[in-house]
Amino acid sequence: MTANLDKDNSDSIRNLLFSLPQPVIEVAHHYNINDQRYTKVFELSDNGILSRKK
Repeated sequence: MTANLDKDNSDSIRNLLFSLPQPVIEVAHHYNINDQRYTKVFELSDNGILSRKK
């Protein structure tokens, strides 16, 4: 959803999604792993699915 957007517009969309009252699953190539709003991050690799953050 943010693939071809600049950082400011990507941040605006993520802020909107995080403000929603229901859970959202975001699939992205680029994200800020240090963003504390993510409750769980999974990484797809050749070895399978890895959990990176609780």
